[in-house]
Amino acid sequence: MNDFINRPLIYPDTIAPIIPEDEPVFLLRAKDRFAPLLVRRWAEYLYEYGPHATIEQLGHPAMWCDTCATIKRAREWADEMERYADERYGGGKVPDVPLDFLEADHG
Repeated sequence: MNDFINRPLIYPDTIAPIIPEDEPVFLLRAKDRFAPLLVRRWAEYLYEYGPHATIEQLGHPAMWCDTCATIKRAREWADEMERYADERYGGGKVPDVPLDFLEADHG
């Protein structure tokens, strides 16, 4: 399993955590019926953005190649999520969470 919070992101001129501790994160689980669809749509948005992005927007000339790989992996991940949900949850379920868990100050 990847530890995205503590694994550093390394470029020639910087080392930084991939997800800073104070960054809000939204988690999609494979058992969520809508998660694969949302991951695929995210990849579509990234694809639509990519060819029109300037080098300045991407941050580095090689970033478009990285973006292509990210799009491919996101689509594969959506397929994996779908298979998982099919095998274990009959295609997934509508997400549910205790209301008090969704409060902004939840630790």
